[in-house]
Amino acid sequence: MDALDKQSFDIQKAVPGLLAKMWNCVGQLLKEAQQAGTVRRDLKLSHVQSLVTAACTAIDQQTDAHGADQVVWTVIRDGLRPKDGLRRKDAKHARV
Repeated sequence: MDALDKQSFDIQKAVPGLLAKMWNCVGQLLKEAQQAGTVRRDLKLSHVQSLVTAACTAIDQQTDAHGADQVVWTVIRDGLRPKDGLRRKDAKHARV
């Protein structure tokens, strides 16, 4: 990655449309996860894009990377969960 960064590698030029296809897939996964109740319903694809971009930038800038990537992704993953902490399927059983 460092070599690519120093060469000013542009993924859009190398593989036109790849990022758009990837984000379309992420958007579909987001919708499916929201329907399943495993991801917050107030989350939009643009939020996920911003979080991923910020996380990648933060991880890339770490000088003491002792597991920083795992911590960042764990915090983001935990924040994507529904506010009540229950999946829709589990919520049925919790109310009994």
